[in-house]
Amino acid sequence: MQDWTKIKIVGKRKPPEVDIFSPEWDAYLDLIWSLRRDKTFIPRGVYKFKTFEEANEWAERMVLGEKPTVAPPGQKI
Repeated sequence: MQDWTKIKIVGKRKPPEVDIFSPEWDAYLDLIWSLRRDKTFIPRGVYKFKTFEEANEWAERMVLGEKPTVAPPGQKI
């Protein structure tokens, strides 16, 4: 195991602090809720893909609101 107490830190760069309670975030969340309503982002279930690119493309389509397709019996998507 790595001893995390002896880590060497190089530089002084700090990540920006995001205020999740800001009015901009409230407006963004209102927009997301109005677009999605009661739909889930990614449907539940097991989905198999040949490549990561294919899986990412499918996930993006699901987030945008497309319904998943169902393959006919005996046929793969």
